[in-house]
Amino acid sequence: MKKIVHRFGCAIAGAALAVAVGGCSNGQEPSSIEGTTPAIWTGKPMPPTHGEVADPGHEPGGFSMAAGLADRDGNPSGTVTFVEQFQNVGAQIDVLGLPMGDYGVRVHEFGKCEPHPTDPVGDFMSAGDVLRLGGSRSEKPSGDLTTIHVREDGVGRLITSTSAFTIDDLRNNGNGRAVIVHAGPGSGPRLACAVVR
Repeated sequence: MKKIVHRFGCAIAGAALAVAVGGCSNGQEPSSIEGTTPAIWTGKPMPPTHGEVADPGHEPGGFSMAAGLADRDGNPSGTVTFVEQFQNVGAQIDVLGLPMGDYGVRVHEFGKCEPHPTDPVGDFMSAGDVLRLGGSRSEKPSGDLTTIHVREDGVGRLITSTSAFTIDDLRNNGNGRAVIVHAGPGSGPRLACAVVR
C-alpha cells in the first residue's frame, strides 16, 4: 500500500511539474536561426539610431561626423555632430563656457582652426569665409546654420537640419570644413572652432 501511495504521489508531482513548465512556455519551438529567438531585456536602453536611410545600402546614421569645439587657447568649448538624413543633414551643436546670449553658428570654407597669435578678432580666419556652395553671393550662405542660445550656466544646444549641404560637402575631398561659433547672432568675432572631416 505504501508503494502505491508513493508512486501515486510521484505521478501527481510529475504532472504538476509538467503543467507548471508548460504554463511558462509560449508553445513555440526554439529557433536555430540567429536573431529569431525572443528578445531579452538587459536593462540597457536601445542604442540610438541617428538619421534615416538616405539611399539603398546606407545604414541609418552610417554617414555622420563629429568634432570638438575649442576656443583660441585650445580649451574645450563643446561639440558638433552632423548626421546624414533623408534629403537633409541633421546638426547638433553643444557649446559650453560662453556668457549667456545668442551666438551664430556657421560652417566655413576650409578645414582649419588656427588662432591669431595677437588679435582675438582675427582668430580662426584660416577657416575662410562662410561656406557658399554654387558660388552665389546673393543668397543666404550654405553654411549659415542659425543661432544658438546659451543659458546663464554657459551651456547651449542647437538641434537643426539643412538641405544646403551634404556630408560629402563637409568632407570636402578629405580637407574638411570648419564649424565656427561667432559672437552675437551675426558674423561677429570667431569664438570657438571645430574641424569636421
